[in-house]
Amino acid sequence: ERSQAYIPDSVHIPMNSIPMRLNELDRERDIVVYCAHGNRSYSVAAYLLRNGIEAGSLAGGITDWWIRGGETESNFRR
Repeated sequence: ERSQAYIPDSVHIPMNSIPMRLNELDRERDIVVYCAHGNRSYSVAAYLLRNGIEAGSLAGGITDWWIRGGETESNFRR
């Protein structure tokens, strides 16, 4: 997914790496987790909350973000 579209200046941490990389999250900043459509990111945000890290999920994912005019970048190459 990240190669197709991402929010500029976002930090990419694959879902399965979250437990090992919790120390990389800046607890002083707003943390918004996103994926393509918002389903997996909802689960990750819930995991972060259970581990004492304030986080939310981007409703509709990056797909809805893009449709609504949110800024994205891409590494997609044809």
